[in-house]
Amino acid sequence: MYFSDEPDHIQMLRATLRRFIEKEAPRPKREEWRRAQAWPRDVFAKLSELGVCALTVPAEFGGQGPDWYAATAVIEELSRCGSFLAGPYIHCAFYGGGNVAESGSPEQKAVLLPKIAEGKVQFAYGFSEPDVGGDLASVQTRAHLEDGGDTVVINGSKRWCTGADWADYIICLVNSDPEGSKYRNLTLVLASLQGLCARQRFDGHFGNIGHATSLSRASGSFSGRNSPAEIRLAWSQR
Repeated sequence: MYFSDEPDHIQMLRATLRRFIEKEAPRPKREEWRRAQAWPRDVFAKLSELGVCALTVPAEFGGQGPDWYAATAVIEELSRCGSFLAGPYIHCAFYGGGNVAESGSPEQKAVLLPKIAEGKVQFAYGFSEPDVGGDLASVQTRAHLEDGGDTVVINGSKRWCTGADWADYIICLVNSDPEGSKYRNLTLVLASLQGLCARQRFDGHFGNIGHATSLSRASGSFSGRNSPAEIRLAWSQR
């Protein structure tokens, strides 16, 4: 934290982003995005070329960080034009870069962190559930291993999964030991969203971007099989 003037590289970063927003996200474009209830993937790709997604990724994986102060400054500047760019940036650099860099397996880091640094992948959270609310320790979504530990099978329902309709991966809180003690029976699984579908999209949620609020199949639950093991299992029994 800087309690005096920000260092030169932060000031330069802010100036660069303000010029970028002025050019690539003027008010008329933001009105188009608002009406379409979508975020501009083409503009985000240009933003990623500035290297900002790499700020939460260690250098050995193609990043420039971690520099959390600089990454937070990026959010502040992007938020000047709403959440059209700030939201996807958080989902990529923070949900993705921060979590995978800190807690991912060696295989996950090698596969995902270079893509995160380039802004090529997006992440969502799957914590709350229809009958759970804020009592996350009581989640009912189940996960278990099959195929000798090479496959994680997930069954359950999730709610308030912001970005689940456009993210590539979801960090899903599951009960991996129904007979285990509360809190010690929880696992965070990094699962591909391929094959799952999002529904109940509320227009206007999260600053004029349509975000999925539930993750499910048509039956009201979702099931998925993710393999190989090194790509889908991130954290276990923390």
